[in-house]
Amino acid sequence: MTKILNIYIKRPLLYDLFICSFIVFCIEYFQILTLTVSLDSAKSTISDVVNTSISLAGFILAALTIIVTFKDNITHKEKSDPAKNSVEASGFELIFSSKHYKRIVGVFSWAAIIYILLFLIFSSRCQIFLYPEELKDA
Repeated sequence: MTKILNIYIKRPLLYDLFICSFIVFCIEYFQILTLTVSLDSAKSTISDVVNTSISLAGFILAALTIIVTFKDNITHKEKSDPAKNSVEASGFELIFSSKHYKRIVGVFSWAAIIYILLFLIFSSRCQIFLYPEELKDA
């Protein structure tokens, strides 16, 4: 089980995409589940997804800003007080001075990019799909 988790953790987005695609394919091919969704319900759902994605992207960018600010503050504190013993380092100082800091920032950056792309895709493409009569009038 640990070996499977180690393989999954290396590329979780790829494996999640594969698993979800497989599930959707099985549902569509074997017609396990049939849903009828009204156009108004689809418009409302897509609007909610767009609003949620932009809110989450803003939250993640704010969290990323806080993390980078903490890192800069700790770096500045180390330069101003070199006599401080490394045994007294706090948890934040240990995280931000370790090799995992770059991975933490990378995860937050990718999450923000994904949410912003979701916002852009859903806000532009779905309006063309859901509101074709309004585009003909323009």
